[in-house]
Amino acid sequence: MTAPVNYASLYEPPAPVKDWNPLAQIVQIFAEDNGWPYYPFTADQPLPGVIFRERDGRPRSMQRSVNIVRIPGPPLTEIGNSFYTEYTAAGPQTKPWGYVALQLESEAPPLVLANQRLSRRSPLPSLPDVTPMPFKNQDRFLLYADPGAFAWADWLFDDELQTLLDDGTLGFHVEITGGSLFLYAPHPLAVPDPTVWQRLLALISALRTRLGGRLPEPLPPIASPRPPIPNEPPYASAPLPPASTTGQGPVRQPASLPMRSNELAVNFRRNWIVWTLVLAGGVAAAITSIVLGPLR
Repeated sequence: MTAPVNYASLYEPPAPVKDWNPLAQIVQIFAEDNGWPYYPFTADQPLPGVIFRERDGRPRSMQRSVNIVRIPGPPLTEIGNSFYTEYTAAGPQTKPWGYVALQLESEAPPLVLANQRLSRRSPLPSLPDVTPMPFKNQDRFLLYADPGAFAWADWLFDDELQTLLDDGTLGFHVEITGGSLFLYAPHPLAVPDPTVWQRLLALISALRTRLGGRLPEPLPPIASPRPPIPNEPPYASAPLPPASTTGQGPVRQPASLPMRSNELAVNFRRNWIVWTLVLAGGVAAAITSIVLGPLR
């Protein structure tokens, strides 16, 4: 990303095209205005993060990603919306996540920085099987990492980055694994909202600066001519092409952390409601039987 970011299509959305999702249409045009590749859909997401993969590496059930925007590198940045389906006592549940994937150009320890505000309602589906520690003696994040990574995490996630990771309105979990750093939000991020994109690009730039990447600070919007708007909706994309590596080849990464399922926390609220209703129904039936029994 070497040119100023063109937000024109977000501030002045184009007229809807028939049979085309209007939100996806705006995101695609925004990406194309800035020369960024756009992919409408893939069911074959190659990324290794916890919202895409079970703890053993298998793709999550019905995992799919939409509105995928790639900011060319090196190093490459990908922003999109992801969904998977879980089957619980309460029935099938679709879990939406917005994500940012940053290819890393240097070695980084595997870790998860769990946002405690988000975790109360939207915990991550898997977590490293290590003892978490409150990060920097605050109650904003929990750090899951080997002890040898604590000092590195303390260096990377300074006060500025922690504020960007959660300003009280838009917050993120963080994961580093498989040569990438991931940001996760429990709602779509590739959306036609300029404030979301400005916040994302500011956070990405801060991370790239800290990690020695090449992504410059996002510049103010420009009023450049918009390319012609296509008059037909996009077709489903071919399989998402693999992200290109840096000129030095793939970065060697430390062994990943062992993972454990966090299913109980993820599904507790809905399962609790279902089992409460079942129990209440059973109690009501028992009371009815006791009251009406002598009258029969």
